[in-house]
Amino acid sequence: MADIFTDGPVFEEDQGTVPEPVIPAPAVQPAATPVPVPDQQDTVADQTDTAGSSPDTAGQEPAQGVEEVPDAGTVDYTALLEQLIQQNEKQQELMETLVKENKKLEQDMKNIQNAMPSMMCMLGVIIGVLLLHILASYIRP
Repeated sequence: MADIFTDGPVFEEDQGTVPEPVIPAPAVQPAATPVPVPDQQDTVADQTDTAGSSPDTAGQEPAQGVEEVPDAGTVDYTALLEQLIQQNEKQQELMETLVKENKKLEQDMKNIQNAMPSMMCMLGVIIGVLLLHILASYIRP
């Protein structure tokens, strides 16, 4: 069995070769990009392209369904916060009614499940009485 793995040139040890050392590649440093100064930014902002919007709608009022974002100084955060609080309260009330309805449905299901054995007993008695009447009609001459 040992000669299966040792015969052949693939598994022979090569004593005469020495592995070559690996030379690491020189590190490449990225080139720095210039940062525009504020006066250069203004000229760039004037030259911006409106690629995302069609030229006929540029400068017009926003369409229906598009919310216009007001300036940061004109936003009344207290009114927005009050609206959010009211919406949260409405959602909380809806959740409470859903929970109450869910509990009511669960109680109804429990009542039905508790009534099942007695209903089955009553049906068994009725079926038994009917079978007795049928059998009694065959026994009579």
